[in-house]
Amino acid sequence: MIINKSRVIDIIGAPISLASPEKGASLGPDAIRISGLKDSLAYLGLEFVDSGNLPILEEPYPVKIFEQGTIRYLDEVFDFLSLLKDKVEESFNKGHFPLVLGGDHSMAMGSLAAAAKYYKSKNQKP
Repeated sequence: MIINKSRVIDIIGAPISLASPEKGASLGPDAIRISGLKDSLAYLGLEFVDSGNLPILEEPYPVKIFEQGTIRYLDEVFDFLSLLKDKVEESFNKGHFPLVLGGDHSMAMGSLAAAAKYYKSKNQKP
């Protein structure tokens, strides 16, 4: 997808790692920012707004043991993805391009749900 330079990019951090068996995915958004994301966007002449990170969900205790084929912390993951979906929808509704920085792979469900809802409301394909 080519980003239209007239659209503002909303940088949205999704620091989630609850659905992953490995720790550290929640550090992704900050690591991407530190590595020079904003400088790169500015160099390309793209306008952007950094919305910061959604609230970090700490791993609840007791820690659940990961079992193959299951989602750990389903309720907590669902709540986080609902927040992410709302934030991405807000970005689309402003006419912006949401750039979501993750986080574990579960974050795709929230951002894709928002994109599908937005484009369906416009009778367009994403």
